[in-house]
Amino acid sequence: MNDLIYEVLRFVVVVSIMALVRYAIPLLKSRVKNSNLEWLYDWAVYAVKAAEQTHTESGLGTLKKSVVKEFLLRITRQYGVEITDAQLENLIESAVYAMKQEGQK
Repeated sequence: MNDLIYEVLRFVVVVSIMALVRYAIPLLKSRVKNSNLEWLYDWAVYAVKAAEQTHTESGLGTLKKSVVKEFLLRITRQYGVEITDAQLENLIESAVYAMKQEGQK
């Protein structure tokens, strides 16, 4: 009888560990990664607004974007956050879009 209880408990523990590894750990990693991107998004918004106020002449969109991109890359290196170029481009474009939406209100 004790052997049966031991085997059932062992099975439950093994299945629980498998479920934890399969579902909980990737979920936690994605939440941490997303919180890093949300934090970085806030910096992107600030950087885009600063670039807009600093470079007021028209036709300097490429310069503004490169300044913001370099600033965000410096922050990611400083805090050890890994980000791809595509993610960085999306953050900048989202910040620009949000700024334009604020201007329309």
